[in-house]
Amino acid sequence: MMSVHQLALLDRLSMIEHLLEQLAELYSNHDPVKVVSLAGKTIQDAEMWGFLHLTGSLH
Repeated sequence: MMSVHQLALLDRLSMIEHLLEQLAELYSNHDPVKVVSLAGKTIQDAEMWGFLHLTGSLH
């Protein structure tokens, strides 16, 4: 059985995956402003999870 932290991580990863799918769709529609904005949010999310993992907040 998964821990609460593992479930939260899976949920967050699913959200990031969804953002990346939107990013690919926007890129294919050639909307550079939205692509850059969404890419920045996705990178910030990934950095936050990396920080939380390194500080032990996810354990």
